[in-house]
Order: sequence, then C-alpha cells, then structure tokens
Amino acid sequence: MSFSREIKTDKRYKKLLHILEVAQSRIDVARDRNEAFAMHSGLLVRQLYGKQVFSTKKVLLATAQLQANRSRLVEIRSRASEHISYLHQGCTAFRRYCLANYDFTGYKTKEQKDSLLDRPMRPILDFIAEVDNLIEMLDTFIKDIDQAGHGVRHIVEIHKLLDSSKVGRS
Repeated sequence: MSFSREIKTDKRYKKLLHILEVAQSRIDVARDRNEAFAMHSGLLVRQLYGKQVFSTKKVLLATAQLQANRSRLVEIRSRASEHISYLHQGCTAFRRYCLANYDFTGYKTKEQKDSLLDRPMRPILDFIAEVDNLIEMLDTFIKDIDQAGHGVRHIVEIHKLLDSSKVGRS
C-alpha cells in the first residue's frame, strides 16, 4: 500500500480531517474576505476632505463607523485565529506522530520526508494558507483603521480649537 493510502486510513489522519471540516464550517473565507473588503472600502473617513472635514456630524459618523468596523474585523479575526490554531496544532502533532510511527526508508532528507507528508495533508495545508492570508489581510485593515482613527482624532482636536477660538471672540 502506498504511503498516502496508508496515511489516509490512519485514525489520527481522519481526526485531523474532522478538525478541518469543523474549521471550514466555522470559517467562510470568501464571505469573511468580502465582508472585510466591503467594510474597508466603504469607510466614511475616506470622504472627509475639503469642507466636509468641518462637519461635526460627518466626523462623528466616521468615528462611530471606524469603531464598529474595527470591532467587527477583530471579531472575524478572532474566530479565524481560534479555529486555525487547532489545525496548526493538529498538523504539528500529526507530523510528529507520522515521523515516529511510519517507515521513511529511502527518504533521507527532511525535505523528502516533509514532501511525502505534505501530499495527503495538501487540503489541510491549503486551507491553513488561505486562512492565514485572511488573517494577514484583516490585520492590515485593522491597522489602517487604527491609523485613520488617529487622523480623525486630530480633526476632532482641530474642531475643539476652532470652537474654543469662537467662544473667546464672543
């Protein structure tokens, strides 16, 4: 029996596949990616330029939206991180198990053994890579929202200064 077939009949491999199924049911990468792009591209802060910067209402709406969007992105990221960590741990444990319990005669280098192990684990590794990319994208969006928040904070400070200078003139 080939190595891949032998691995695929192993109960630990089947358990790892079950972890993959659960993760895939809890993480919809395409939906989460689309939601994140929609939130990020629809930020009101992008429309704050010119005279709109002086509209207190628009600045408040942009600030509230930044907070809500950041919160939702963190929620998506947390869920993805939690479930993908189980797969990372499962893959690591399964690799150790295979290296200890299967015959790798004829495969001398670590790269050869890893390549052999990667074949039956390809669907799992592909999903991990996809979710890791999603998490990286979410981190970028969260960082961008944080930076936009700093910019909005400066606008609010300018509003305060302008308001206080108006009060001083009266």
